[in-house]
Amino acid sequence: MRFNPFGPQKETRECASKIYEVLQGREISKVCGYNYMIDYAEWKKRFDALLIS
Repeated sequence: MRFNPFGPQKETRECASKIYEVLQGREISKVCGYNYMIDYAEWKKRFDALLIS
């Protein structure tokens, strides 16, 4: 998982932080992308790693 390298870096990270806040306290089991579906626990692990990179 990675952020769009062609997009605005600052705004992308700000929006990712907002997504992180919205996810807190929710019970989620699956994440659906435009061409994939993944268990939330695996997706969250990857998303957390992306935020600290």
